Amino acid sequence: MGAQTISTNYLLNAPLPELLEQAATLRDCGHADRLSYSRKVFIPLTRLCRDSCSYCTFATTPSKVPTPYLSPDDVLKDCTRG
Repeated sequence: MGAQTISTNYLLNAPLPELLEQAATLRDCGHADRLSYSRKVFIPLTRLCRDSCSYCTFATTPSKVPTPYLSPDDVLKDCTRG
């Protein structure tokens, strides 16, 4: 299909492997083999949040979190994993 306008209906009904292949093609056309990085790394130290976003997958309500803060070992694991 290429880099043309694609209908919402197509996106909702196309097989996932086909969508992934098209996404990879578009990515490669735009960026080729360039890699990038950001020095700004977000390392969460807590799983709590004072907002109540219904769409957020990051924060957990206090009653459902085993520990409110990450241990130093957990933070180091996140740093190592990237």
